[in-house]
Amino acid sequence: FSFQAGVRGENTIINTLSKSNNSGFTRQYFNLFPLASIDFKKSDNHNFSLSYNKRVNRPDYNLFNPFIVFNSALSSFQGNPNLKPEYSHDISFTYSYKTFMNHSLSYQRTFNNFLDYSSQNDTTKFNVSSIINLKWAEIVSYNLFIQKELFKWWSISYTAQYTFFRYNSI
Repeated sequence: FSFQAGVRGENTIINTLSKSNNSGFTRQYFNLFPLASIDFKKSDNHNFSLSYNKRVNRPDYNLFNPFIVFNSALSSFQGNPNLKPEYSHDISFTYSYKTFMNHSLSYQRTFNNFLDYSSQNDTTKFNVSSIINLKWAEIVSYNLFIQKELFKWWSISYTAQYTFFRYNSI
């Protein structure tokens, strides 16, 4: 057995101000991001791993900027100053057989997912795209990876993946 654990703390401070229209916002938040993993080597042929990780994905400055940026005569982008960071909790189980075959099953639950959102004025056909937050999303995935050397000059690789997504915006 081997075990690994850790935690990272982050304090975020955001201050914005538009001098042209005297608008802005301030946000401050503190988060802890733990991670842990347990590895078990049953034999040279069988290895198991279980891990947990909390992650954050913060929007960049351009996604906050509320002013319209024209992409073309009929499309534009407008930032969302109310955008929140995404937080995800990831759990993963991996089984390796003789180091050439790997099975992985993972579950991810993400809060405040970023979603590209577009709206069109039906009269003018002008399109405005932006980013909004969904309430949460779940992703379950299974991965199979096989890599085998048949000869010194020839090896094969096989990858299969099944992924299930579920989103909630309410």
